[in-house]
Amino acid sequence: MRLCFTRRQRAVGGLPVLTALALVAGALTCGPAHAAYSITVPTTASLGSVRVGGGTLAGSLGTVTISSDSAGGSWAATVISTTCTTGSGQPYERISSGLLQYRSGAATATTGPVSAVTPGQPPGANAVTLAGGRRAFSATAARGAASSVSWSPTLTVTVPTNVVVG
Repeated sequence: MRLCFTRRQRAVGGLPVLTALALVAGALTCGPAHAAYSITVPTTASLGSVRVGGGTLAGSLGTVTISSDSAGGSWAATVISTTCTTGSGQPYERISSGLLQYRSGAATATTGPVSAVTPGQPPGANAVTLAGGRRAFSATAARGAASSVSWSPTLTVTVPTNVVVG
């Protein structure tokens, strides 16, 4: 996952605001070796704006879909983030990955014969920080039929009080 803050200098009540755009990238591990899997993720997602001086940004990252061919097998998707940095990377130009929280939620759609569909953070579970790799979702697809699993994760960013726009 990559989180980018726009350079636009917008203001709310005379104060500049941060606007966050999230780009999702997932690691996919699967088996057997001859199965073909693909992951489809939105290219961007807007988490809204917050006044400079701290606050929280939160929103849906959009629908993520993992599809498998007829070879079947099990797979697991992992999500991770680095520290979000702008400018020269001074402390006031960084948001650590520990301030980003991810929740996969339940599957929003499935097709074909899939079993053991398991969200990394099911509804009601706590979100997890992205300071390290986290399981986003996993499933097992039956042999002989194509299948897919979709979910719509949420991301929450705690914006430090000393961070700057940029």
